[in-house]
Amino acid sequence: MKETQNNLIGAVEETIKIQQDGSAKRRDVEDQLKQMETDLQVKLSGKAQDTPKDVTPGDEK
Repeated sequence: MKETQNNLIGAVEETIKIQQDGSAKRRDVEDQLKQMETDLQVKLSGKAQDTPKDVTPGDEK
């Protein structure tokens, strides 16, 4: 009986650790994604400033 209880406690502790590790990895990936989105917005806004203002996309001749 005691061995079964110890096994159950071990399984619960392992489950909690796996969940915590997964949460930490998810936060890291979310942070990376936010940084990538910010970088893309900065690059796109820089490209938008490089295009001539008197040319409308699709009207190039």
